Amino acid sequence: RCLGKIRPAERPLRRAGHRGGGLERLTSCRSWLPRATSHDGTSVAGALARRPRLVRLLHDIGERHSGHHHAPGVRGGGAPEAVPQGRELRFPQARGGGGSHKVTAYVAMEGDWSTQARGSIQKRLLSIYDTLHNHHPTLDSRVLLPSPGMCIARNVREIDAVLSAPAESEAVDALLRQRSSQGLHQLENLHVDAPCPDSLRELCWDESVCVRVPEGVFDNVVLGGTFDRIHAGHKLLLAMSCLSTRQRLLIGVSDGPLLEEKTLKEALSSLEGRKERLRNYLESTCPGIKYEIVPIVDPFGPSIVDKDLQCIVVSKETEKGGASVNKRRIAAGLSELKIQVVDLVGPEDGDESTKVSSTLLRKQVLGRFCGEGIPTGLLEGGQEGSRGWVRLTRKGDMPYVVGLTGGIAAGKSTISEMLAAHGAAVLDCDKLGHKAYVKGGETFAKLVSAFGNEIIDATSGEIDRKALGGVVFGNAARMKDLTDIVWPAIRSLAGEELARMGREGVSVCVMEAAVLLEAGWDDMVDEIWVVVVPENVAKERLMERNKLSEEDALKRIRSQLTNDQRLAKAHIVLGNQWGREESKKQVDQAWAGIMGRSNCIMPTGIAGGGLGGGGLAERWSSACDALKVPSSKCVAWYRRLWASYTGKGRFYHTLSHLRHMLSVLDGQQKRVQRPELVCMAVFFHDVIYVPTRGDNEEQSAALFRDFSADVGCISKDDVETVAAWILHTAEHHKETAEGDRALFLDSDLAVLALSPSRYATYAEKIRREYAHKPNLEYLEGRFAVLSRMAQLPTLYHDPELAREMQPRAKANLDGELKALAALRALYQ
Repeated sequence: RCLGKIRPAERPLRRAGHRGGGLERLTSCRSWLPRATSHDGTSVAGALARRPRLVRLLHDIGERHSGHHHAPGVRGGGAPEAVPQGRELRFPQARGGGGSHKVTAYVAMEGDWSTQARGSIQKRLLSIYDTLHNHHPTLDSRVLLPSPGMCIARNVREIDAVLSAPAESEAVDALLRQRSSQGLHQLENLHVDAPCPDSLRELCWDESVCVRVPEGVFDNVVLGGTFDRIHAGHKLLLAMSCLSTRQRLLIGVSDGPLLEEKTLKEALSSLEGRKERLRNYLESTCPGIKYEIVPIVDPFGPSIVDKDLQCIVVSKETEKGGASVNKRRIAAGLSELKIQVVDLVGPEDGDESTKVSSTLLRKQVLGRFCGEGIPTGLLEGGQEGSRGWVRLTRKGDMPYVVGLTGGIAAGKSTISEMLAAHGAAVLDCDKLGHKAYVKGGETFAKLVSAFGNEIIDATSGEIDRKALGGVVFGNAARMKDLTDIVWPAIRSLAGEELARMGREGVSVCVMEAAVLLEAGWDDMVDEIWVVVVPENVAKERLMERNKLSEEDALKRIRSQLTNDQRLAKAHIVLGNQWGREESKKQVDQAWAGIMGRSNCIMPTGIAGGGLGGGGLAERWSSACDALKVPSSKCVAWYRRLWASYTGKGRFYHTLSHLRHMLSVLDGQQKRVQRPELVCMAVFFHDVIYVPTRGDNEEQSAALFRDFSADVGCISKDDVETVAAWILHTAEHHKETAEGDRALFLDSDLAVLALSPSRYATYAEKIRREYAHKPNLEYLEGRFAVLSRMAQLPTLYHDPELAREMQPRAKANLDGELKALAALRALYQ
């Protein structure tokens, strides 16, 4: 999170007064950021004096526990390396408590906004967002807007560094003195020594004073949209809405029926997630306005009933919607709204097909493994790609198994054919079902016993599957009788086939099964691929293929799991409604990582009990080895833990949190008495985490007891010791702790002592996990919790860790409490 002037960098960043350390990881990309401030040398100090939470960029400082990692183009001694021609340098990812950062660049535009026409402002904003997106599609760029009534103290604690030109040294010095006088931490000063291309100078305003745009500003403004993934078009629409607002901006977020026709609606973020991302974006770019974000289930929402509204902001393509709102208001006796139209496509673009859209961003998820390679924020949960992945099947004994599933008429067989062309063996569980039904077998006898002779075909003597279907369809009890007989039989046959393939040297097998998840066969596969199509597409295919009526087709579709239920378990999602070529692209992309993942096996024979370094799989295996856990149980439970921590709705309580805790404990390794027990407590303490329930710690401790009972090799005393530590995390300070318990508890709260920017990232992730809470309710609840913590003599049990972390943690808590107090005052 850097503050200051943003300009193109033909060479890497050079740190002024370089002393080595975490900032060595800073890097730049060729011609990556436009200069969007004036050349008068006052941009840094002038912008900071007017804004909270200004320009943040690239990194976190002081990576105490992850070591120093030199970025490409930066040497340890501070002199930049020459960047090879044509080589693109990538943004680094921070390690530690907050996980990998999504890179966010805050752009402070200098000049007198009041001298510019709205069209001119809109054009400049569009140019900036387009330029940033074209050079760096994964960069979260945010242009800061004039903000009424906010002061420097709010949220400025997050900034790590100033990004400035050498000519601005006096302004930076003044800024640092100003921060020092307010008791804020000092900033690093990063010099960018590249000139600004002439083509970008037109984006600058020349004045040093920035005020709100006077023309067309209203007290109460409304706009609406889905706001699934906040892209450049959304940012422009929101910016122009903020510039039209003095006091209140009312935003309707589409939900329910309005989402039914959305492309890939299964991949839409939850309503709470979309509302929270909107709130975070708006409060970071234009604080001081009261934002009311409400769900809408029709095209009008509150715009036709709120008598205080004065203006509605619409895009060019929804301009007719604004006119419709006014017709409804006039009919209801309400005042007509001023319609502000924002053109989301610049005149130089012309072709709207090139425009970034939420649909395109959702499609980026298709064919990618669990978020792998997808920019942070495109997924709803805290999925972290393949980091920490291990295969479940035993390499050498069985192939790597891909479980392929999806709803009826989704096109699973088409995907299987494409995977077979890549060299995968295909195991069709539907055909295994036919084999299980064969006359004379055990399953045949059980079916006849359960359903009678009327299910036997009079001619062949085999099971008449159509007759059997007529008996069970629509009868849940009889359907369960059927599946209780057939599913175990198919599972047994599938196991035999997979073992045969292993003996024959098959490397990858696709196990195609429509009921993979319902039958519980997902524990037989290494990864799950889900094929999805919209309900209307499945209906049309089913009507044509099976000659069914619309009603019967829908009954069959709706009798199965929903796409949402399947996606909750998916490692890879494939959309199969756009034709064979598009599906093949997704399959090719998904296949590309399979061989790498098939080699991710659980390591063994690692000493240390889980501490001393290594990835999560290595640490878990080491702890299991120390406790004599059988290898098969070690792998199976690790995959269960992995699935929990990468689940939907997690943003902070993820694998990254475990990594940070373990890195803190690595620093205390010599003082840890039972590292294997501490490691178990780390892995299980947040395995159950649902923000809406109050017994997460009890459930997590219970799951650890289940694990211990399953493996059967951990003493009762050790089980209760770890369970007690996990329960203690419900209230860290309810009682004292010492020894290993103290070190474990303190590592859990080490996130509070991170650098200000990383602490701010942690706070944002906590807010996203509580997105279901209304804003004021969350602000008051968070304020109460942090206030109690801030009043404690110390946050940490271990004296050595307390001396190291307490001052930073106290400063971070005080800073967030000030920010929360300002927001509470605004929303009360």
